Amino acid sequence: MRSLAIDKIWSRSVLKKSDMFKHDIPPMTVCFCFPKLVFRQEDFSLQNLFQSPFASRTHGALTVKVATVLTGTALALVLTQPAFADSTGEEAYRAYIQELEALGFKSSNSGIEYNSSTDQLIISNDQWVFEGALPVSAGGTEADGETVEAAYKFTYSSGTTTIDGLSEKDGVYTASSWSFSNDTQFEAIGSVEGKGRGKLVARINGMSISNYGFDVPDVPADNADKKVSRWLPFLRTLMLQNFDETKVDAVAMTLEAYEGSKDDEQLIVSGTMQMDGYSVLNSRDGKVERYVMDKVTQNILTRAEHSDDMVSQTTTQIGTVYEDVNNAAFIDLFDPAVAASDDRLTVVGSQTVESYESTQEVAPGFAIRMTTGNVHANDFFVVKRDFDFLGLLDGLLAGQEPSIENLGVGALQLYRSFGVKDLGLMDMTVTAPNPEQPDEEIRVAIGEMKMVNFSSNGIGEMSVSDISAPDLPDGASFKLDRASLGNIEFAEFAPMQGIISQLVADPDLASRDPFLMAKTFTPHSLSVAIDGLDLNVPGEVAVSLNSYVLDLASTVPPIPTSIYTKTDSLVMPVEAIEEPEAQAILQALGLETVTWSDETRLYWDEETKDLHLEKLVMSLKDLGTVEGTFRFANVAREVFEDPQGQGQFALAMASFVEAEFQFTDEGGTEKGLALAAQDAGVPVEALKIGLVEQAAQSTAALQNEAFTSMVRDAVSKFLENPEAIKISLKPVKSVPVTQILGSLAAPQTLPDLLNIQVTAN
Repeated sequence: MRSLAIDKIWSRSVLKKSDMFKHDIPPMTVCFCFPKLVFRQEDFSLQNLFQSPFASRTHGALTVKVATVLTGTALALVLTQPAFADSTGEEAYRAYIQELEALGFKSSNSGIEYNSSTDQLIISNDQWVFEGALPVSAGGTEADGETVEAAYKFTYSSGTTTIDGLSEKDGVYTASSWSFSNDTQFEAIGSVEGKGRGKLVARINGMSISNYGFDVPDVPADNADKKVSRWLPFLRTLMLQNFDETKVDAVAMTLEAYEGSKDDEQLIVSGTMQMDGYSVLNSRDGKVERYVMDKVTQNILTRAEHSDDMVSQTTTQIGTVYEDVNNAAFIDLFDPAVAASDDRLTVVGSQTVESYESTQEVAPGFAIRMTTGNVHANDFFVVKRDFDFLGLLDGLLAGQEPSIENLGVGALQLYRSFGVKDLGLMDMTVTAPNPEQPDEEIRVAIGEMKMVNFSSNGIGEMSVSDISAPDLPDGASFKLDRASLGNIEFAEFAPMQGIISQLVADPDLASRDPFLMAKTFTPHSLSVAIDGLDLNVPGEVAVSLNSYVLDLASTVPPIPTSIYTKTDSLVMPVEAIEEPEAQAILQALGLETVTWSDETRLYWDEETKDLHLEKLVMSLKDLGTVEGTFRFANVAREVFEDPQGQGQFALAMASFVEAEFQFTDEGGTEKGLALAAQDAGVPVEALKIGLVEQAAQSTAALQNEAFTSMVRDAVSKFLENPEAIKISLKPVKSVPVTQILGSLAAPQTLPDLLNIQVTAN
């Protein structure tokens, strides 16, 4: 018999790829061949027959050494029994080995045992190594072109790997379970010639995967023009693994990094990390139901920036859970083959962290400690934009000079690709030693930090609540009930993109036309709110604020077409006012503190073209309050759209409708009269008479005796009994601004034209 072979070829089998079934066996050599199982006649030599029994397995072929003397009958039975064929599980595993070796991994183990009755594989002392080197810049100029070698080595090892129900079909591997012994370890080593080196070691305890399905990705063909994007299919395959659960009881990690050469190196980073209770549930086609990390603790030492001291950071994070994770949507974001869309795709449905604690040493013996309670987030999403991010990176790595325009648009588009529905942080505290009194601590507590509806369109709200810092240095204290920034509507992207192109061609455009820049980039709306502010620095300032609101919006940006602002009880010492003259007057009036309140509501109605100051209120407690309103009609859009050009002509075409202003006294008039009389050295009554005549004289230019008499009577009545004085302008019908301007040549007509009334009390 010249040869003995079996013709059956299994799909994607290792033996098929190595052509091990193509045999022409010479005389005296008997081969009994099954996929990845080869018995060679020379293995039955007398020397081998009397060796101690053991099995020596390699990834190319299984060589069986027999430890007993076989009779001719026994040998014949061996050569004629097909039961020695490899199992489906072992066949699939050897195919898996070959695919990973094709990716550049080196594989070794001390034995593969397969139990056909349980369909279980046990691999002993399994080890995988991936290593190599890359040329990197030596740090000189580009013209130098000098490179050094960056070497890397990744090693995975496990004393015992147990796989149940492994099979392979059409390149897809499945297993009912895949588990690793508690001595499993991953090691990463890297170095740059003459620059430094680093090492990371992770020891893994209690790792297993159930109902596991995956495909080994193909290594992309080398392409100097696509050094990044060519790896996208590889990454997609890695991310789209299927399993019911991946579980790890604990991971212990160590890290160290050095800079400098071998003879003169210095430790820059050293650390440990411990993760307990890691699990991933129900991964299907890139969508994962849940990630869980029960507890993560880190201890890191880093070299201080301006000394050789090592400073420490420790962090502990408890109860981290991510739910409804969509890895496929994230990969699609960078895939140029996926069409741009305005659809929002959730990449993380929710995230929670029960608590977090960090202690960061700023300098030896000086550490800042931060703790938080619950951290939560809902609906992290992505939006596919019309930009090839990987193509930009390909060009950079290929040595192409990127255009400033492309970099700018790319940065904006990347920012516009992400958003979140809401996220928040509860019960945060920050403590640090008092630099002036090291035995004392400075403590700042924050009840809640929150952000809602963040996207490329704008920000719903960012807020912080319940800030308390009662023991600041020098006896100072700070409290804030709540502050928020929100209702932000970002400017449209298309005009931004056009302006970026113009700025690249004409860098001086921004300084030459700042209004165009503001029009293009200014948000269309913005809101600010502050509640319950108290700041106290003994001997310097004590400020409190009940509330403050600012709402801005525009239908013709950048000029606001709707303004609302309100200040409720801003209290501060008179000495804190920066204007010396105002400070001197208020102090002379006997005020040690001032309490200021105001409210303004101004808006332009694009449909009716009315510009309306609906409310104006300014109040100083114990002095008085000013209130006012006005309304103009036929205010064209050009007033806001082109204020430096057509807007001025359009404003002249507007019409005045009405206005009213009133001062209500709260004690300031009598105090002011007494102070002015004292400075002038005259009696108060004499001062009143002088002020009445001064008011009447101010109307002389109008040459309208009736109006002058009305002003004299109103001012006299108010000074005798200070309650309120009001000026109203309510013409019978609206008056064009051009007519008002024309009346300046005959001012005596203005009081009647505008129906001006001055009244008191």
